[in-house]
Amino acid sequence: MLTNISGIPTQGKDHLHHLVAEWQIISDISFADLLLVLFDEGKQEYVVVSACRPATSPTVYSDDIVGHTVDASLRSVISLTHHDGGVRQVRSGKIYHTIYPVLYDESIVGVLDVARSAALMSPVESHDYIECGSFLCSMVASGDFPISSSTPHYRHGVPRFSDGFLHLDSHGDVIYASPNAHSLIHRLGISEKLIDAHLPRLFEKLLREKTINEMDEYLPVILSGRQARISEVEHNGVNIAFRSIPLVLNGKRFGAILLCRDVSEIRRREQEVITKDATIREINHRVKNNLQTVSALLRMQARRANNESVRKELGEAQRRVSAIALVHQILSQEVNEHANFDVIINPLLSTVTDIATTMSPVHMSIEGTYGYMNANQITALAVVLNELVANAIEHGAYTDRDLHLHVVGERKDELLTIHVIDDGKGIGNGPHTGLGTSIVQTMVIGELGGTIQWNNRSVGGTDVVLELNLSAGT
Repeated sequence: MLTNISGIPTQGKDHLHHLVAEWQIISDISFADLLLVLFDEGKQEYVVVSACRPATSPTVYSDDIVGHTVDASLRSVISLTHHDGGVRQVRSGKIYHTIYPVLYDESIVGVLDVARSAALMSPVESHDYIECGSFLCSMVASGDFPISSSTPHYRHGVPRFSDGFLHLDSHGDVIYASPNAHSLIHRLGISEKLIDAHLPRLFEKLLREKTINEMDEYLPVILSGRQARISEVEHNGVNIAFRSIPLVLNGKRFGAILLCRDVSEIRRREQEVITKDATIREINHRVKNNLQTVSALLRMQARRANNESVRKELGEAQRRVSAIALVHQILSQEVNEHANFDVIINPLLSTVTDIATTMSPVHMSIEGTYGYMNANQITALAVVLNELVANAIEHGAYTDRDLHLHVVGERKDELLTIHVIDDGKGIGNGPHTGLGTSIVQTMVIGELGGTIQWNNRSVGGTDVVLELNLSAGT
């Protein structure tokens, strides 16, 4: 909705987006709904472009009002604030509104409506919370919030107001600490009282026990509220995240808000995921090595075989294993179930031409788009193309001239058509038999939901046509 409003410079819109990304703390600490109101030049109306409900108290708006024009009882007050930048309070029914300008680069780019109801006050509400909420709103009106040097925090486990809240004065001493904040800091082994305490001093023992690599060097700055940052402290298996929000007005810092949260379980689960991911990568690496070992053993066995037929069969087996090993190596680097076959086909067919034996040079071109498909389809298609190209090289090539191969793919949604074209001897009119043909037919029909057709070209050579329905395997 915000992007649809015209007349606001790009940098002003970026500031408003940043505000919306960070304003949940204002809503929670103020026990109020927040409405971002902009003037729509097309409609010539003030429109609610974004809204935020508090997690600490019931909302005063049960319906979604984003996209609606502001209530008639608020229009004149919002218009005045939009033009002169004054902070105003007004009552509309049972809702109390405090209207703040949103300042950016000395220009008013919007209006912030803080809406709350006396009948819906939170039982945990205190004067200190409301005061800090008013400070943050005043920072919005002076252009000091959101803090330009900070970026929106999206990492899982970022502290919220309800997790643990401390109010610091300009020196970094604790004015107020919520019960949750007391409990979280005590879990780190700090038993001293928090009120009037200077947190960096309380944490000196922990800081001395940690090396600079283990502890964020900015932690004392964060604990004293001098910089907008987020960091974590780990001690005795407990991980506590701290987020500092300096309270600044007209460039002068007069205090800070410090939020804290126990993220021990979150980090433990993240470590489990990292460990499992490392295990999976190690397994994939071993599978790849094992496939390569099998391929090498087949190659060695083929060289030692005295029978030409046995040597040929072992060579074909080695080629198939090599193709599967290459596909596995590429798929193991993907994080999703699907991968782009366009990335696989070039190294795959290059490997086939290197392994397949022929006395004449082979020239190959690969064209078209093959697109994304699941891992089973990729493996099946790789085996099919491996067989078709190897067969064209080994059985279609002339001894006295070069062989030209063209692989062309055309993808339309889930339908994929592939032509494997060569200018070799052709396939004749007899039945197509053999292990390779059986593998190809089984893969095309069973795994790829398609059909295959061998055609003799009028100019010589073969055109193998694959018609595949990839939706059958999704």
